[in-house]
Order: sequence, then structure tokens, then C-alpha cells
Amino acid sequence: MPDPTAIDHAKLRQTVSALAGRLAVGDYDGLCGLARSSRLSAADVARVVRDYGRHLITLPAIGFHAVGVVPVSQSSPKRWSVAVPLWSKEEGRSDLSLEITVEDSAAPAYAVEIDDLHVL
Repeated sequence: MPDPTAIDHAKLRQTVSALAGRLAVGDYDGLCGLARSSRLSAADVARVVRDYGRHLITLPAIGFHAVGVVPVSQSSPKRWSVAVPLWSKEEGRSDLSLEITVEDSAAPAYAVEIDDLHVL
């Protein structure tokens, strides 16, 4: 019997790829536009990336193995807290992490709330 709290990894990959792709090209308005809500504005995201001082890249295939997922207990619809380690051109896996909450839906990608973008 499948785990009812298990996340759909293909759907998560699509969701995370879209978000990390926006960060990689510096489209911070687009990043925030993909989320139904965000605790950070596009200007906040730009400041964090600028202060970090490295060039973010799209998440490589190996990067998806480092994504941390924790089910949100007793949530309906199902929700997960997700930590996405980002990658930079200069260092590979970086110290910068995108923290999001995803919610199950019938759409091809999860509904997203952006919680934080910070150095681990």
C-alpha cells in the first residue's frame, strides 16, 4: 500500500525545476509569480542573491537528490515543507537554500508558497 504522505517526485521535480530556473536567469518577479504566496518580494530575492555574490544555475539532475521533504502533519489537502539546496556556477552545490511549502493539487505542478531564501 502506498504511503499517503508520500510526495509525487516527478511533480516535485517539475515544480522545483521551474522555481530554480527562474532564480538561475534572475527572473525574481517570475519566481514570485509562480507562487500563490511568498513571504519574500522579488526585491527581497534579488537582494539575497546579490548579497550571496555567486551566479545561480539551474538545478542539475544530482541536485534533486539533495532536496529535503517533510510532510506537514494533518494537512488537508496534503502539504510538504521542502528545502531546495541551490547550485552556483562557482561552487556547484551552494550554501543558499530555497525553502518552500508545496500543496497537492490536480495541476501538473504543486501549488507553492515561498517561505525563505537564505544561506544555510
